[in-house]
Amino acid sequence: MIRIVKELQAMSLDTADKIWHRLPLVPATGTIETSDKKDESGRLATMKLNATLSDSDSDSIIRDNVMLRVTFCDGSVETYGSNDLPLSLSVTKADTLRISCAYEYPLF
Repeated sequence: MIRIVKELQAMSLDTADKIWHRLPLVPATGTIETSDKKDESGRLATMKLNATLSDSDSDSIIRDNVMLRVTFCDGSVETYGSNDLPLSLSVTKADTLRISCAYEYPLF
């Protein structure tokens, strides 16, 4: 299932400030696709994020290990990443920043 992202916030797990930073998401460019499967250790979920950011000032935090808070267009909010399983973003830089990731985590 693919969901449209309204807002992205990131918290660096590499610094001590623990502040949520709003990422400058270009409207209607953020999507998250989720899937899950069963393996020998239980159920495993995968989240795939693709988004375009408009400001290179956010470049520093998106290169850290982060937790990502995602607000969807339907108003729901989900958080991905933790101290035990941090999220790392792949970054492609041009006139805008393109971020993506595939994050796997256990389903309980």
